[in-house]
Amino acid sequence: MLSDAHDHVDVLVHAGLWLWDAVPGFVAALRAKCAAGVAVRVCLGDPDSDTVRRRGDEEGIGGGLAGRCRLALTYAQPLVDAHPGSVRISDATLYASILRFDDDVLVNTHLWGNPAAASPVLHLRADDGATVASHVIESFDRVWAAAQPAVG
Repeated sequence: MLSDAHDHVDVLVHAGLWLWDAVPGFVAALRAKCAAGVAVRVCLGDPDSDTVRRRGDEEGIGGGLAGRCRLALTYAQPLVDAHPGSVRISDATLYASILRFDDDVLVNTHLWGNPAAASPVLHLRADDGATVASHVIESFDRVWAAAQPAVG
């Protein structure tokens, strides 16, 4: 889906380390998408926020989630350097992680006490109507608007 996206790539996660670790050349692909005119927005959890601390406690990993957020910000730094404004940090409570690739929207619901990997993922398709996918995209937009730019 990332390679096929031509208009939008949105990522809303606390850390999403699997993206950086398991998707070959993830940050390079995001940089290339930006250079090609694709609107790329990556929103990561603020490692110093109460929200991330609380989520880490709920998942039983304490400060481990904040550490994961810091690592994700380190991984994202080449994108921040090449395309300032494409990465933000947020203290929003995430009820779901969101990945959008044009009209394909993946929603990783957050079940209390479970890490994201142990929670279901829904694959939705966006269209012009008021659909579940459009509500998910609107939710991403609200978090993005309230988030702060990541700086190196």
